[in-house]
Amino acid sequence: DRVRAEALERMKVAIDMAAKFGASVNVGKLRGNIAKDDGGKSQRLRDEMFKTVCDYAATKGVAITLEPQCRFSVNNLNTTQEALAWLKQQQLPQLYLMLDVFHMNVEDRSFAASFIDAKDYTIHIHLAENHRGAPGTGMLNFVEIIRVLKALGYQRYLSMEIEQSPDCYTAAQQAYHYVQQLIESL
Repeated sequence: DRVRAEALERMKVAIDMAAKFGASVNVGKLRGNIAKDDGGKSQRLRDEMFKTVCDYAATKGVAITLEPQCRFSVNNLNTTQEALAWLKQQQLPQLYLMLDVFHMNVEDRSFAASFIDAKDYTIHIHLAENHRGAPGTGMLNFVEIIRVLKALGYQRYLSMEIEQSPDCYTAAQQAYHYVQQLIESL
């Protein structure tokens, strides 16, 4: 209970800060892991926490984005489709998706299908290669990713969540130029 209370207080601080800048708050691990043998208690606690957080965010005009993460990070809501179904079930107006192509590459069957399925609920996307490097340095098909996003008319946030190698400035510049070139040329 103490850990949950502290997590809620940290979320409120993040929401208050986001409200000052007109930003959203991304939630990756607030949901925690689901215990297999607790009769659904951990799922109920997860759902209650999101309701509490979203209710507070509503008072501040802040959107909350849930990031589906791969099974190596957390044991629930791993695929875009699982997270989307759960989000629709919760019916929380402040709750959206923040998709991360690194995690999608591990869990989802198709970037295109996931982007299409979640198009009305996605307000932020993380771009990174299969090895967390800058886009264009690995094996992911960013031509397909950008082409699908453009075809869907996606106009929200794209950001990089990448390894900062050889340093943060070089990595950011490389990622920006590669993605910007794709956006302009496709």
